Amino acid sequence: MESAVLEKGSFKKMRRTTTSLLLLLSLFLLGGTHDLQATPILGGIGFGGEWAPVGGPVATATGIDIVGDTAVVTVRSGDFATYVAVGAIGSYVDFTFSPSTPMAGLWSVGGFTFDLASSAIVSQTAVGITLSGTGSVYGNGFDVTGGTWSFSGDTTGSTFSFSSTTSAVPEPASLVLLGTGLIGVGLAAVRRRRTAN
Repeated sequence: MESAVLEKGSFKKMRRTTTSLLLLLSLFLLGGTHDLQATPILGGIGFGGEWAPVGGPVATATGIDIVGDTAVVTVRSGDFATYVAVGAIGSYVDFTFSPSTPMAGLWSVGGFTFDLASSAIVSQTAVGITLSGTGSVYGNGFDVTGGTWSFSGDTTGSTFSFSSTTSAVPEPASLVLLGTGLIGVGLAAVRRRRTAN
């Protein structure tokens, strides 16, 4: 009889230990999810350089020839400022905007690369052209980040820029860890309630 009481007490103690371990594991998993957050590129970068219309004069052009396929960084902020200096020279390739044509590797500088997904004509006259578009930038250990792009050029010079205005979004792995942690906390609460009854 005495051994049955000891066994019952030992079983109860083992259950509490298991519940405690599950709770600690759950808290560990919940606490560790911040390391698995996506790291988007935040900030903006601007370029300047010479360009020429492709497919006719500026008013009827269908593409842009970036002279020498290079551009100079004129401004940068956020994450770009850590890796790219003002005055740095990057590669910037020619592209077609009418019709809108995706361009992988539109520009690249300081370990970052931008892929243009689409573009649209904002204005196009005999003396200038303004385009806008969307795409993604990646590099330097950051996640691929969506953003907006613009090109503005006139017959005397040009500027073109990229900006990223995204926020961190949890990766699927983070969500799985969070869910697992919540399930563990829930199971611990249920077991504790059963033990108390």
